[in-house]
Amino acid sequence: MYLNELSHRRFGFAISDVTVFELLCGATIEKENLAIETLNLFNRYDVSIETWIAASHLLTLYSDKKIPNEQISPGDSIIAATAILTGSLILTGNADDFPRPFFDAGEKRNFIYKNKKSKEVLQVIYLMVPDYEVITKLFDGRK
Repeated sequence: MYLNELSHRRFGFAISDVTVFELLCGATIEKENLAIETLNLFNRYDVSIETWIAASHLLTLYSDKKIPNEQISPGDSIIAATAILTGSLILTGNADDFPRPFFDAGEKRNFIYKNKKSKEVLQVIYLMVPDYEVITKLFDGRK
């Protein structure tokens, strides 16, 4: 599995508090308990005031580049800011949540699994890399 491969490559795993929130919204008690048990295996990144500020800066930069507000949600901007501030990468099933020019897909893996109806489903997983040079240049050049 890809997570095992990343672990063998000495990648550490952490999760943003925003992701915890997103995963638990609408969950049944059974799914919530299972999710919390699984989430406790990860280090967590708190959403600090610095993260909120960085997320607002990132959304401003997206607006300046005419990237539609619908393309990056406030939650994803907080996850993106967390990655930027901690020097982390983002593992996601939707690369469009972290659009260019601020993020690039460093790696991509295709997974096929069977859903509850035993139908095969293709899921593409991306390891998104912040482009610090672009982020810094555009942030420093803003008015």
